[in-house]
Amino acid sequence: LGTVQVGDNSIISNSNISLAVTLGNSCRFINNQVDNSVTAGNTTTITNNNIQAGVTAGDGSSILSNTVFGGVVCSGDTSVISGNNIHGGQVTGGSITGNTISSVAGNYTDWDGYTLPDSPNVDITGNVVSNNNITNGTIHATQTATNNIVVSGTYIGSFRVFGGYADFYENTPAITT
Repeated sequence: LGTVQVGDNSIISNSNISLAVTLGNSCRFINNQVDNSVTAGNTTTITNNNIQAGVTAGDGSSILSNTVFGGVVCSGDTSVISGNNIHGGQVTGGSITGNTISSVAGNYTDWDGYTLPDSPNVDITGNVVSNNNITNGTIHATQTATNNIVVSGTYIGSFRVFGGYADFYENTPAITT
């Protein structure tokens, strides 16, 4: 299978795409159905899409109001991931706010051939992680983590100690904010 290659400063909208998509810098990707993954350059806006195999984008990108299976990873501190329904995988960005993020449970076969349920953990990493609904996830926030609802997960943060930083871990067996 191939990949749809899109150059810089392009707009793709209202399309049904079965192949993986690679977008250049400063593109707008709006209202599409993608049966594969989307990879984008810097300062790209990906809005209101249904993406079946994850999103990877460069610094300054905005990933807004999408349904994504397989995680969302944005490089750099100025990327924004907001208002999405994200199912499974890793979620990384400068600012991660107002998303519904959940693991996708499946099954795996153990050494003896028994099929067992698998509840993978979603790993969420960002400078600011706020106002998200997270199921079975781990939050790594380098600046702030506020007003998140976490069901069965872990918050990993850091605090200042004698000119350096120390990490702390907080398990959340129920719902916390």
